[in-house]
Amino acid sequence: MKAAVVDIGTNSVLLTIADIEGREIKNVTELSRITRLGKGFGEDKVIREENVEITLSALKEFSEKIHNKGVDKVKYIATEVLRSAKNSDYVLKKLSSACLSDIEIIDGVKEGFYSFYSVSYLNPSKDVCVIDVGGGSTEITAGMDSDMRFTRSLKVGAVEIYEKFFSGYDIYPRDSILKASGYIYDILEKNIPMDVIGTFTAVYVVGGTITNVGAILEGMNEYKPDLIEGRVVNIGEIRGLFETISQIKGVDRTKIVGLEPERADVLPSGILIIRSIMTYLNRDNIRISTRGVRWGVMFQLSEEG
Repeated sequence: MKAAVVDIGTNSVLLTIADIEGREIKNVTELSRITRLGKGFGEDKVIREENVEITLSALKEFSEKIHNKGVDKVKYIATEVLRSAKNSDYVLKKLSSACLSDIEIIDGVKEGFYSFYSVSYLNPSKDVCVIDVGGGSTEITAGMDSDMRFTRSLKVGAVEIYEKFFSGYDIYPRDSILKASGYIYDILEKNIPMDVIGTFTAVYVVGGTITNVGAILEGMNEYKPDLIEGRVVNIGEIRGLFETISQIKGVDRTKIVGLEPERADVLPSGILIIRSIMTYLNRDNIRISTRGVRWGVMFQLSEEG
């Protein structure tokens, strides 16, 4: 069976196409487009028309690719921005016009599961914690195999933090960094109980922020996920990278090798979230996973198949 999964997020739209043969997944095609569906969303919880049009264009491109690949099964999922938008019904209807099947708006628990399963499926019988830092939310999930011991979806994401504390600034102000750090830490303290903070086989981070971090640390002119999959990133690297890129102008930030130019403004905010979570969980190291929600869906399809 040839399957396709499309993930419509706050900051980007992602596509994965693959052949599923039992538990084997091969001949993978992946595309990513920064569409900023949630740009300006924090002001009144209304998705802007111009952002809908950009996202619609990406979905049309993806549908053409899916059609040309002769896909048998297509699944579209949408996350935080469409969960929370006041005009969600309107946006969903408009975006659906470019899709080859219905769009499912998944809740935070299901999003956490798919992110978790994208890692646990490849790490059987291992106790793992998976952190999915997105544009509008962050999911923290712990467990083994398909059994989630704990999951929580936090309304804190890279775009949300940027617009709340750093919008309009080229260089991130020091006082705003302190306020943002306190805000993130407060959310963690209110939502992540102490019995979750334990010793895991590994803590994995998924999402565009961490894959961009990996690409920068490896100096990638061309993004190659296989080179950073499973890469260990220590707290010193996270702190150093945040300090560097948050204190240089946006136009210079876009020139950093490995950094996705369309992500340049919000990337420091995403790294700040990772830094805060590592500090809160008392973790010196994390591992990069290049997969995430859409791969959790793909692995579930392979199980069902």
